[in-house]
Formats: sequence, structure tokens, C-alpha cells
Amino acid sequence: MRGSFDADGSPTDCIDATVVLDDFSAIAKRMTAKRPHRLYKEILRSGFDTAFRKHDVELGPDDIERIANAPMTMRPHSDLPDALRRLRERYKLAIFTNSDDDLIAPTVERIGVPFDYAYPWPRGPSHRRSRPLCDTRAEGTLATACRPAPAPQ
Repeated sequence: MRGSFDADGSPTDCIDATVVLDDFSAIAKRMTAKRPHRLYKEILRSGFDTAFRKHDVELGPDDIERIANAPMTMRPHSDLPDALRRLRERYKLAIFTNSDDDLIAPTVERIGVPFDYAYPWPRGPSHRRSRPLCDTRAEGTLATACRPAPAPQ
């Protein structure tokens, strides 16, 4: 990391983390919209590297890799498991994700509440955001009849 440091090693020119996160968010949004589909870990790697460099902060490959793998160790918000358990008493639960399979699996496990359905966002040529993915009108479920949009002919 580049920067100025005091004699005790404390940085003298810190940047606000929210500024870096806002920049990453904008970069990730653009990267996600581009084709072909990119794995979210690649978006994390490239997006954070670009966001930090924008503020003259250079991270090493190990730091970037730690950021890219962070979702596999993040805990859910503290109120989420209880809220999902209460919902599960009346509804079937589904999770829709555009995350990489190896990032979402440990996340679901840490939540600790089983999901009845899991639907990865379609990838590749069949990826269509404008088409509805499911019919949520069925009684007793939050999401039913879900399926990826068909591939274009």
C-alpha cells in the first residue's frame, strides 16, 4: 500500500472506506452488466483493485484474494436467521442468487435455516433480466414455478 506514515507506522493520509465501497459498487455494476458473464469473485478482485487504485492505494495479490474470498466467511445479519425461521412457519423459502456457487453455499450454511428452493441466476446466453423468473401467486409459498428463462433460438 502506498501512502504517508507517522514514525509509529500510523497512516497520515487515510481514505474513507465508504468512498472505496461506493466506487467498487459502481464498477461492479458496470462489470455485471457486460457480457460474457463473469464470476462474482472476478468482479470482486478486479472491482476492488480498480477502486483502491483510483485512490492511489495499491494492494498486493494476497490482499485482493482475501477480499474476493470474504463472502465465504461473512456471517449473516444477526436478525436474519430468526426472521427466516418465522417466515418458514408459514411459507416455503427460496433463494435467488447471481453469486458464484462456491460463494453462496457457505453463506446459506451459515444462515442455518434450510431453503426449500435455490435458484442460481441464469448464466450465459440464456441470461435475460427482463423476463420474469417466477410466479409468486401460489398460496403458501414465497416463490414457486421458478425456472431460468429459455435460451434464445
